[in-house]
Amino acid sequence: MALNLVRSAEELGLAHIFILAANEGNCTALPAAYAHVSCAWATRPGADGPGTNPVHVLWAKQWEASARIVRLGYNLLTLDADVMLHHDPYVFLKKGPLADFNLVMQHDGPDLPDFNGPNCGVVYWQNCHPSGPAAWAPTELADRTFRLCEAADEMQRFYPKWNSGFTWDQAVWHNMVALGADRDVQRPAKPRRGLGKKLPSSSNWRSSWAAGWWYRWCPARRACSCLAGSTATTRRRCCNSPTAIARGIRTASGRVGWVAKRDAGPHHCRCLLGA
Repeated sequence: MALNLVRSAEELGLAHIFILAANEGNCTALPAAYAHVSCAWATRPGADGPGTNPVHVLWAKQWEASARIVRLGYNLLTLDADVMLHHDPYVFLKKGPLADFNLVMQHDGPDLPDFNGPNCGVVYWQNCHPSGPAAWAPTELADRTFRLCEAADEMQRFYPKWNSGFTWDQAVWHNMVALGADRDVQRPAKPRRGLGKKLPSSSNWRSSWAAGWWYRWCPARRACSCLAGSTATTRRRCCNSPTAIARGIRTASGRVGWVAKRDAGPHHCRCLLGA
């Protein structure tokens, strides 16, 4: 199917295409007629341990690669292998209202009773800031998937019914978009597999499951501890200080950001990574 997609794109005059395959054997098996097509695979260490779903891991690798490409400043169109192009997609993506969006996705539509959320079979990034929310979304998705699959036992300790199937990329995309928009428009009628639940706040889980797709738990306890022992009002002022938070982020994780929101707790702040 992937080669059919490549052929349909080439017939429309589209170039700069590469296939992300599951392994090296898939790439070496390409027919000679497609020897000009770039093919890549990823052997990410630790991504294939117990409790992982190989298909979900492959999809996460796709979004990890997408994140790297977008953060390098390129516009990127990702397509599932079962997509067939009959028209030049850029005619629609570069005109009208879509031209003003940094991230364009499909909607699965209200006709699906269990999942009224985004469909990630066709995703387009354009004119993205390398550290903005649109570029951070695939980074966060891959990070969630690898982090959870590599710690299946730990996840089941907190959520006994958890399994690696919960890292289906489309469901995670749904969770990020719905919570990132801070509204319930894209939520399904019933929570899907508990994806809206918040991960335990501990040193082992640096991401907040319910915080949204560009929010991360920053080392706020350290940043806000600059005023430890002071009043809650003073601590909140500390949490609202970009300098204090940036200092804490740089020290603990090597990333610099600024405060986006405060959590209910006086020592918990959230930071927005990037610019």
